[in-house]
Amino acid sequence: MAQFKGYLVKFGSVELPNSYLKMDSGNTSTPNQREEIKAVRDDYSRKLTRVTANGQITKFSLVFRPLTNKQLSALHNVMNNSLISEKERKYMVIFWDDEKLCYKRCPMYIPDITYERLMVGDDYVLYNSFTMEFIGYETGEVVSG
Repeated sequence: MAQFKGYLVKFGSVELPNSYLKMDSGNTSTPNQREEIKAVRDDYSRKLTRVTANGQITKFSLVFRPLTNKQLSALHNVMNNSLISEKERKYMVIFWDDEKLCYKRCPMYIPDITYERLMVGDDYVLYNSFTMEFIGYETGEVVSG
């Protein structure tokens, strides 16, 4: 078991500020998810046999608190530190694995995000809280954090 170092996600070498996250609900994690390829039940003994794919992927979501356009720009700058492919929305991410209790590095897909404007001022836009999903492309490798 690795020691938790105070952050949930790193984009490249830059930690995502926890102060940007809304921690009261919606921050979920499905680490090391197995994909079932086939399940067969023996008619006589009723024994169930499952065949799963090699490797495991992790999915998690983070809920962000309301952010201004300057804070959102800073978030995008942090994310761009680990951008692998803009077309595929693929980022190299280090994240806390809630099942293995360690940090893992993995290329992850971040689906489209819907932004809702709460307020517009003379020199700012305030966005409502939003959710960012992370879906692993492959099994993550354990890192020291």
